[in-house]
Amino acid sequence: MPIRAVIFDMDGILLDSETYWFESRIEFAADLGKTWTMDDQRHAMGRSTIEWAEVMRERLALDWSLEAIMADVIARVNAKLDARFPALPGALEAVQTAKSAYRVALASGSPTAVIDKVMAITGLDQVFETILYGDDMTHGKPHPEIYLKTAERLGVHPTECFGIEDSANGIRALKAAGMIALAVPSPGFTLPPEVLALAEMTLPTLETFTPDLVHEWGMRLPVLTSDRLIVRPFSADDLSAVAPILDDGLASLDSPTDPSHQLWLDWQTRAYSAHAALYQPPYGDYAICLRDTGEVIGAVGLVPCLLPVGLLPSFQTGTAVDHLRQPEMGMFWAVNQPQRGNGYAGEAARLLIDLMFTRWQVKRIVATTAFDNSASIRVMERLGMTIERNPHSEPEWLQVMGWLENQTRV
Repeated sequence: MPIRAVIFDMDGILLDSETYWFESRIEFAADLGKTWTMDDQRHAMGRSTIEWAEVMRERLALDWSLEAIMADVIARVNAKLDARFPALPGALEAVQTAKSAYRVALASGSPTAVIDKVMAITGLDQVFETILYGDDMTHGKPHPEIYLKTAERLGVHPTECFGIEDSANGIRALKAAGMIALAVPSPGFTLPPEVLALAEMTLPTLETFTPDLVHEWGMRLPVLTSDRLIVRPFSADDLSAVAPILDDGLASLDSPTDPSHQLWLDWQTRAYSAHAALYQPPYGDYAICLRDTGEVIGAVGLVPCLLPVGLLPSFQTGTAVDHLRQPEMGMFWAVNQPQRGNGYAGEAARLLIDLMFTRWQVKRIVATTAFDNSASIRVMERLGMTIERNPHSEPEWLQVMGWLENQTRV
């Protein structure tokens, strides 16, 4: 469904202040005869003020109070901001651009005094509809609290929000909140592949940010995560993983780089944007990946279908069998043979169902199979679907149908 709000982080997104924080902590540690490393910095990035002070006290083995650590480091950062304001290329313009089409907000874990200073210098306090301060939160990023409260303040659902972050903790917070995440790594602070995999897209800077980009991702399926899985769009890099999870005809081909596989992958990756441009639901196949390794182990997806559901007793309104077809949103899943039996198909399907019921307000999702596909029927059972056998046996793909009704729609 369309995005209604764009939420910005501040440090590393609007200004190159992550460098100032890093330099200030290095200087703070050096004055005490200690060393502050890049690894230390990554643990502190994106966190609330009191949380990064705790990280510093622990990693530097200090007996200082948290208040003293915060005051010292914040004073150093403010002095650097006074000396030179490091606005990032295209960043301030991106806020204005977003404002032209969406509601905009700031959700920053930076100290309140630093946020207020930056807002006064830039005038963005007159642009953002609301500003949420990390100091007012119980939990810092990667906890989603600040993003959930920003959505609540704006009066929009979290799935209707597009968040922009530079840090690993920030991106994890966005995804935990159920929001679409744009990763724009801060200069000099690269993000590991497993974090970039959580974001829907990555830009090197905000110079190319446009409302059209937000619109497209509002219509596309976001990256979905559970404790064990990531469900994401297929990409051009997935060619070698495609063969085992396609239909039987293609899976029987020996070469993982068979032209048919490439053709399918090219079509699928283009279809994501095409559906979004046409304001269509996010139909198509999506990769099921192990969260720990990123390995593609299967596919789950949605398909528009015309079903003669009147063949099933539960859908008959009279004594006569109704052979007419009606549109339904169908769901399918496939998991590679070595990974079957671990509950991955049902877990991935549940992520997709929950999104379609909440964000897209879909009335019903159905799945169909043959009488002898016991594995698929077991997945339907685990999903809590109502399952019914077709007494007519034909068509073969509608011998068994499972369906879930949306109980959350308004």
